[in-house]
Amino acid sequence: PEEDGGSDASLEGVVDVHAFSPRELSRIARGAGFSDVRLSGEELVANWFGWTNRTLEATAVAEDVPWAWRLYAYRGYLLLQELDRRLLESRLPPAIFYNLMLSAHKPAAG
Repeated sequence: PEEDGGSDASLEGVVDVHAFSPRELSRIARGAGFSDVRLSGEELVANWFGWTNRTLEATAVAEDVPWAWRLYAYRGYLLLQELDRRLLESRLPPAIFYNLMLSAHKPAAG
C-alpha cells in the first residue's frame, strides 16, 4: 500500500486470517447449492515449520541468509508436507488445521 511506504506487513492482519470454521464453510457451500460437501485440513506440521522459518528469516538481511539454510527450509517443508499428507490430514479433524480444503459437487444445470 502506498500510504504506509509500500510495506506489505500492514496487510497481515487483513489477509492472514483463518476466517471460516469447517462447519461454517460447509454450511456456506451447502447454502450456495453444492452437494456432497467434504472438508479436510492441509499442511499442519509443514505450516508450523514454515512459519517458524519465515519468522527467523525475517530477522536477517536477505543476502545474509546462507544457501544451506534455504535448502534446509525448503526441503524440510517438503518433507513435513509429505508427513502431513500421509499421516495427519486424513486422521485429524479439519478444525485444527490452518488450511482447509473443500470439495463439493455443483448443482446440475436445469
